[in-house]
Amino acid sequence: MRAKLEQLAHRKDNRSFFCYEVSVPSFELMWHYHPEYELTYILKGEGKRLVGDVYEKFEAGDFVLIPPFLPHTWMSEKKEKVNCHAVVIQFSHDFLEQLFQFSEMKRLKTLFAKASRGLLFTDENKEGFFSLLQKIVQA
Repeated sequence: MRAKLEQLAHRKDNRSFFCYEVSVPSFELMWHYHPEYELTYILKGEGKRLVGDVYEKFEAGDFVLIPPFLPHTWMSEKKEKVNCHAVVIQFSHDFLEQLFQFSEMKRLKTLFAKASRGLLFTDENKEGFFSLLQKIVQA
Protein backbone atom coordinates (compact mmCIF):
# COMPACT_ATOMS: atom_id res chain seq x y z
CA MET A 1 0.00 0.00 0.00
CA ARG A 2 1.28 3.44 -0.84
CA ALA A 3 1.15 6.25 1.73
CA LYS A 4 -0.79 9.38 0.78
CA LEU A 5 0.53 12.90 1.14
CA GLU A 6 -1.68 14.74 3.62
CA GLN A 7 -1.94 18.47 2.95
CA LEU A 8 -2.55 20.04 6.31
CA ALA A 9 -4.94 23.00 6.15
CA HIS A 10 -3.02 25.03 8.75
CA ARG A 11 -0.02 25.31 6.39
CA LYS A 12 -2.06 27.83 4.38
CA ASP A 13 -2.24 30.06 7.45
CA ASN A 14 1.56 30.04 7.85
CA ARG A 15 1.27 28.82 11.45
CA SER A 16 4.30 27.53 13.32
CA PHE A 17 2.28 24.72 14.93
CA PHE A 18 -1.21 23.31 15.12
CA CYS A 19 -2.66 21.37 18.06
CA TYR A 20 -5.91 19.42 18.13
CA GLU A 21 -7.71 16.49 19.77
CA VAL A 22 -9.07 13.43 18.02
CA SER A 23 -11.96 11.55 19.61
CA VAL A 24 -13.40 8.76 17.44
CA PRO A 25 -14.96 5.30 17.92
CA SER A 26 -11.77 3.77 16.47
CA PHE A 27 -8.58 4.82 14.72
CA GLU A 28 -9.02 3.92 11.06
CA LEU A 29 -6.20 2.93 8.73
CA MET A 30 -4.99 6.19 7.21
CA TRP A 31 -1.46 5.48 5.97
CA HIS A 32 -0.14 8.98 5.28
CA TYR A 33 2.75 11.41 5.58
CA HIS A 34 3.20 15.18 5.61
CA PRO A 35 6.02 17.74 5.70
CA GLU A 36 5.39 18.61 9.37
CA TYR A 37 6.74 17.02 12.54
CA GLU A 38 4.03 15.40 14.63
CA LEU A 39 3.74 14.61 18.33
CA THR A 40 0.90 12.19 19.09
CA TYR A 41 -0.23 11.27 22.60
CA ILE A 42 -2.84 8.52 22.95
CA LEU A 43 -5.19 9.13 25.87
CA LYS A 44 -7.57 6.28 25.23
CA GLY A 45 -7.55 3.31 22.90
CA GLU A 46 -5.45 0.36 21.88
CA GLY A 47 -4.44 -1.31 18.66
CA LYS A 48 -1.51 -1.22 16.25
CA ARG A 49 0.79 1.69 15.37
CA LEU A 50 2.69 1.72 12.10
CA VAL A 51 5.46 4.34 11.83
CA GLY A 52 7.83 3.87 8.90
CA ASP A 53 8.65 0.17 8.92
CA VAL A 54 7.90 -0.39 12.62
CA TYR A 55 4.62 -2.15 13.46
CA GLU A 56 3.84 -2.31 17.20
CA LYS A 57 0.98 -2.44 19.68
CA PHE A 58 -0.16 0.81 21.26
CA GLU A 59 -2.31 1.65 24.25
CA ALA A 60 -3.22 4.66 26.35
CA GLY A 61 -0.04 6.57 27.17
CA ASP A 62 1.55 5.96 23.77
CA PHE A 63 3.60 9.09 22.96
CA VAL A 64 5.41 9.34 19.63
CA LEU A 65 7.40 11.96 17.72
CA ILE A 66 7.21 11.53 13.95
CA PRO A 67 9.56 13.42 11.62
CA PRO A 68 8.49 15.02 8.32
CA PHE A 69 7.63 12.71 5.41
CA LEU A 70 7.66 9.47 7.47
CA PRO A 71 4.49 7.45 6.71
CA HIS A 72 2.43 6.57 9.79
CA THR A 73 -0.97 5.49 11.10
CA TRP A 74 -2.71 4.18 14.22
CA MET A 75 -5.36 1.45 13.84
CA SER A 76 -7.81 0.01 16.36
CA GLU A 77 -10.87 -2.18 16.41
CA LYS A 78 -14.28 -0.71 17.07
CA LYS A 79 -15.45 -1.72 20.51
CA GLU A 80 -18.81 -0.96 22.00
CA LYS A 81 -18.72 2.00 24.40
CA VAL A 82 -14.96 2.44 23.93
CA ASN A 83 -13.73 5.51 22.08
CA CYS A 84 -10.22 6.38 21.01
CA HIS A 85 -8.82 9.73 22.06
CA ALA A 86 -5.55 11.42 21.10
CA VAL A 87 -3.87 14.82 21.26
CA VAL A 88 -1.80 15.79 18.23
CA ILE A 89 0.64 18.67 17.68
CA GLN A 90 2.03 19.29 14.21
CA PHE A 91 4.73 21.84 13.59
CA SER A 92 6.85 22.94 10.67
CA HIS A 93 10.50 22.18 10.07
CA ASP A 94 11.08 25.91 9.48
CA PHE A 95 9.73 26.72 12.94
CA LEU A 96 12.10 24.22 14.56
CA GLU A 97 15.09 25.40 12.55
CA GLN A 98 14.54 28.89 13.94
CA LEU A 99 14.43 27.50 17.49
CA PHE A 100 17.55 25.42 16.94
CA GLN A 101 19.52 28.62 16.30
CA PHE A 102 19.52 29.28 20.07
CA SER A 103 22.21 27.60 22.17
CA GLU A 104 19.75 26.53 24.88
CA MET A 105 17.96 24.39 22.27
CA LYS A 106 21.02 22.24 21.53
CA ARG A 107 19.63 19.21 23.42
CA LEU A 108 16.27 19.56 21.71
CA LYS A 109 17.99 19.64 18.32
CA THR A 110 19.81 16.42 19.23
CA LEU A 111 16.53 14.80 20.26
CA PHE A 112 14.87 15.69 16.97
CA ALA A 113 17.88 14.38 15.04
CA LYS A 114 17.42 11.01 16.80
CA ALA A 115 13.77 10.92 15.66
CA SER A 116 14.55 10.39 11.97
CA ARG A 117 12.66 7.05 12.02
CA GLY A 118 10.17 8.07 14.72
CA LEU A 119 10.71 8.19 18.46
CA LEU A 120 8.61 6.50 21.14
CA PHE A 121 8.79 8.21 24.53
CA THR A 122 8.73 5.71 27.39
CA ASP A 123 9.50 7.96 30.36
CA GLU A 124 7.08 7.71 33.27
CA ASN A 125 7.03 11.53 33.56
CA LYS A 126 5.17 12.09 30.29
CA GLU A 127 1.93 12.81 32.19
CA GLY A 128 3.33 16.24 33.10
CA PHE A 129 3.87 16.93 29.43
CA PHE A 130 0.34 15.81 28.67
CA SER A 131 -1.16 18.38 31.05
CA LEU A 132 0.77 21.00 29.07
CA LEU A 133 -0.62 19.57 25.81
CA GLN A 134 -4.16 19.86 27.16
CA LYS A 135 -3.58 23.53 27.99
CA ILE A 136 -2.28 24.16 24.46
CA VAL A 137 -5.37 22.52 22.94
CA GLN A 138 -7.68 24.60 25.13
CA ALA A 139 -5.86 27.82 24.24
